Amino acid sequence: MGRYWTHSLRSSDDHRAHVMRDYLRSAAHNNALWCDAVSNAQGAPGEFRQALWLNRFGTPPGYPNVVTLAPVEAAVEQIEAVNSLVRSPLHAGWAVKDSFRSLDLRSLGFTVLFDAEWILRQPAVGDAQGSPAGLSWGTVRSEADLLLWERAWAGEAATAATPQIFAATLMSHRDVCFLFAPAAGVPLCGGILNKGAGVVGLSNVFHTGVDPEIAWRGLVREAAKRFPGLPVVGYESGEGLAVAQRVGFQSVGPLRIWLKP
Repeated sequence: MGRYWTHSLRSSDDHRAHVMRDYLRSAAHNNALWCDAVSNAQGAPGEFRQALWLNRFGTPPGYPNVVTLAPVEAAVEQIEAVNSLVRSPLHAGWAVKDSFRSLDLRSLGFTVLFDAEWILRQPAVGDAQGSPAGLSWGTVRSEADLLLWERAWAGEAATAATPQIFAATLMSHRDVCFLFAPAAGVPLCGGILNKGAGVVGLSNVFHTGVDPEIAWRGLVREAAKRFPGLPVVGYESGEGLAVAQRVGFQSVGPLRIWLKP
């Protein structure tokens, strides 16, 4: 009897680990789809390969030129692709999103910008109900409102000379939502949802004058309303990771951002 239960527990653990690896791959693929959409909207499309997404033309500020889509088994192919970009006339200051924290790019002149964790929240009954703290959530519909949204997200870093990252054409994507909860017409908090790879990506979360946990819970509700039944994924570190975990997200794997100075 004891052997049976031990075997059952091991099988259960193996199954859970397999499911988490699948979610990790989905999270990385979803993020690559979003990076591609943002870059493509700026006239700089990327290309998908089996083990990575890459962009040869330059990406908007804060977006990588490479997102890996497979773990360490594909490291040789991924490093060769990164090396080809290193040898190209690509502008300086570009980055690689090492989605499985499985590469060592120091020999190619990269430094670690930061580490983070992929996060996952499974859909739950009641996610789409209510509105926390009475916040009224909406979707950006106009180019002027998109500019307001981006400035609110950028916060103090935004200036009149800051180039716009998110092109207006992104609003026409049926699987993309720029969300915000306003006060006096100005976004207090917000985030972006993008559906793809069987999950919903949540990114660019911001909160000004709002409890971060309230903002995150509101975004989870909006994801459940707009894309019912789908898991929500993203990546966070530090306090953002702690807040996400308090509202029901779990870590599913590490990632690393490498920067080419």
